[in-house]
Amino acid sequence: MNQIDELRQILVGANTEQLQELKRRIESAEQRALDIAEVLPQAIDKGLTRDDGLVESLTVPVSRGLQQAIRNEPDVYADILYPVMAPSIRKAIAQAISSMIETINQTIESATSAEGIKLRIKSWRTGVPYAQLILRQSLVFRVEHIYLIERESGLLIEEHGLPDAEGLDSDAVSAMFTAIQSFVQDSFSGKDEDRLTDMRVGDHTVWVAHGRKLMLALVISGEAPVELKNQLHQTLDFIRRSYAAQIEVFDGDA
Repeated sequence: MNQIDELRQILVGANTEQLQELKRRIESAEQRALDIAEVLPQAIDKGLTRDDGLVESLTVPVSRGLQQAIRNEPDVYADILYPVMAPSIRKAIAQAISSMIETINQTIESATSAEGIKLRIKSWRTGVPYAQLILRQSLVFRVEHIYLIERESGLLIEEHGLPDAEGLDSDAVSAMFTAIQSFVQDSFSGKDEDRLTDMRVGDHTVWVAHGRKLMLALVISGEAPVELKNQLHQTLDFIRRSYAAQIEVFDGDA
């Protein structure tokens, strides 16, 4: 044994086995995977509590993986999502049918009235389709107030109104919506899906779209077209998609 070997033995002799074990673990891909798996749950927890960096970095791979999984096994995911999506689908179909019936009723009423006959003559004279003239006539309205309300508590999250619209107590209005909704459910079917969607208050019409946790309400003056009701539901769906994380943890702080 030369002097260098003797020096190495003096310095690391007692740790030779540990160094060899460490080298083996480093060179073994399977062992490294096991080591990472052992601390991965704790690492994810720490990353989530520190900032949103981990969530942002995982969003793309998780989204792509889910898309690929759904393509490979659509029937499996359809069975999983059906209990969640079915009530929303039924509600959307019912709303579409209701809007269609309302449109038909408006068309029939306008067609048999004196004003409707005048519009038909105007349509024949000008070449503008009768349905288009009806739509133009029905657009004499304005949305004066919009309220976004948390369903369970009746808490007003956001409100917008026209500057020249009649002033309303926003908190009182949101509480009224919630109270009336509770009255309707308690007095009639008691089912959560049976909700008040339309009401008339003096010269104003109130339309309400319901989500699982939110309500979006419009206070309208004049005769609004049925298409506006579809836009109301689409807007609530957009809010739910855009702010899903904030809505899920909402604690009353608007």
